[in-house]
Amino acid sequence: MRKSIGAALYDAQKGEKAPTAKPFRSIGSRVFDVLHAFQKKSKHGIKTPRQDLEVIEKRYRQALKMKMEKES
Repeated sequence: MRKSIGAALYDAQKGEKAPTAKPFRSIGSRVFDVLHAFQKKSKHGIKTPRQDLEVIEKRYRQALKMKMEKES
């Protein structure tokens, strides 16, 4: 598992998509599950907990900001 996650993160760092990465469409079509790793413990089905969604959204905004600054 550690090697698989490490390889996915390395692919993301290179600007590529890991073969195992799945899109996280509730945040954005270009957000993949490597930005925030968590174990779902929802007691109400498969819904992702709001706290985790907030962390993912924050990290996505930070990543976009960093990209914009780099391109400037």
